[in-house]
Amino acid sequence: MGTVWKMVDDTNSGIEYTGDWRPSFGNDIIDGVGVSLNDSGHSVIGPVFNNTVHSVLTAGTSLKFRFNGTSHAAIYGSNVRTPDLSGSFVTECLLDNVSVETDGSHPGPINLPLTPTDILVRNNQVLCRSGEAKSNLVVPGEHELVFNVLNTTGTTAGLFVDYIVYETLPDASVDGDILQMGNGDIDFPANRDQHLSFTPGWVETARPFANIFTYTPGSSVTVKFNGTGIQLYGEFMGQGTQLALNPMIYQLDDQDPMVFQLFPFGDGLNRTHQILFDIHSLSPDEHTVVVTHNGTASGMPLIVDYFQVTSLTSDEQASLSSGMPSSLPSPPPRHQQKSAIIGGAVGGALLFSLVAVGAVIFLWKRNRQRQRKETTGSSPLYVESSGADFDPYSLESSFHTRTNKPTTEGSNSHDTSLTPTEDINVVRTRNLKLQQRLTVLQTAVSGNRHAEQSPITHTDSGWRMREEGRQELPPTYAEA
Repeated sequence: MGTVWKMVDDTNSGIEYTGDWRPSFGNDIIDGVGVSLNDSGHSVIGPVFNNTVHSVLTAGTSLKFRFNGTSHAAIYGSNVRTPDLSGSFVTECLLDNVSVETDGSHPGPINLPLTPTDILVRNNQVLCRSGEAKSNLVVPGEHELVFNVLNTTGTTAGLFVDYIVYETLPDASVDGDILQMGNGDIDFPANRDQHLSFTPGWVETARPFANIFTYTPGSSVTVKFNGTGIQLYGEFMGQGTQLALNPMIYQLDDQDPMVFQLFPFGDGLNRTHQILFDIHSLSPDEHTVVVTHNGTASGMPLIVDYFQVTSLTSDEQASLSSGMPSSLPSPPPRHQQKSAIIGGAVGGALLFSLVAVGAVIFLWKRNRQRQRKETTGSSPLYVESSGADFDPYSLESSFHTRTNKPTTEGSNSHDTSLTPTEDINVVRTRNLKLQQRLTVLQTAVSGNRHAEQSPITHTDSGWRMREEGRQELPPTYAEA
């Protein structure tokens, strides 16, 4: 790659300001004027660069900019001309301590009058330029460009510094810089810029503004660049009755051609430095744009002031060389982030609810087990004789039991007499830990049932249920 022209905004930290300067924006209303620099109704020479400027307030102010290049550089600014701001500025431009003027010749102080004209606001004006216009004479290396305000008369609200352009050394590195291509207003005419290729039919002009134009239908200019954006700055003619509207087209890479219209204003004032198209957010790669005159020879001409390109950053260049993506993966959309937050909150609340329910169930079961233990605290084997119910002649009376356990709701409180088998079942179901005692009890009961039975001698008379395997005798029975 050859040389390129870098644009340096007035807010760049490489510019050193000395004295009383006032940073402002292009859409700020100027004191005492009532309009802004970007007011399209009063500014016919395009908007300010990057919407920022530094206004000169007093004499004795200056700026200094150091650069490494071919020695070609220029300072651009704005001025406002109105009867309310009558006066003038006396300025000086130095390159490496050598005085230069706005056109690079006739060194010495520059008198900039603010004489009212039909154009109120003038942007993109060359305040000073190093080297003679369209000259190949260069001095490569480190340079220092200085702009001094020596004197002011009248108001001090009419002069603004906007940006600096300079030509780099061949194959100089770029890192997201804004580049100008084909600006014949400084040193090289547009058709000598190595980034541009013109077909036959184009004409170069130097006055009143340096540019290149064509009336020839089918004539085109091709721009090759490595970058992520490109703008075409051109002109609209003011001859409304002599020139008709003309369509032009531009094509980016292999995409479909796009049409833009060139139309006259009819007030006799040419509009320069106008943005004819703006292509941005391109992939970091090499691109080609072709601009073609697609109208009639009697209509508006296609006029090129310059192209403005956003170069690749160092990271984009490295990724382009390695074939890897130039950026990290994009963060998820806001609605996805919001959904993730909501999902996390709901999941956390659900987990908390499950833990709380589990704790309640655990406490309930523990309390229930405690109540059961308290209910079964008395030994089911505790027996007391029934006193008056005791019958010495009845085997069953020896197994009549009465527990001290209070009766529960739904149970039969009067049913306290249990058979031996029922007694064993109660013991088994109420306390499994007393199996050893049950075994002893079962053995005793079995022994009583199978032992040899002695005859029963009744002490009274009457009907009784007989017991199997037992001999019953009347009260007065005696063996012979």
